[in-house]
Amino acid sequence: MMHDWTLLSINFEWEKGVTLINLRNPKSQEVSVVARGTKKLIIPRQEGWGPSVSINDTEGPFPLENGNLYFSLEIQSGDNIELEAKGISLPHS
Repeated sequence: MMHDWTLLSINFEWEKGVTLINLRNPKSQEVSVVARGTKKLIIPRQEGWGPSVSINDTEGPFPLENGNLYFSLEIQSGDNIELEAKGISLPHS
């Protein structure tokens, strides 16, 4: 769904538990994935496949047994950004 979109930044507001994953879509518009009630955020940057800011694939959001939602972004660098939150809103294409 977000293949070849550009990852711009990730912002996490600790007190409110809000995560913003800022992206650029194919129309060059800046959009965001918004997660509220963030419980887990994993952001590796090991670049096992080489440097990249482009998204290769996404997974989710889908419900977990604990009632939260799971969402992940696989970056073309080989890194997998993972997010668990109470609510996750995706941007429109």
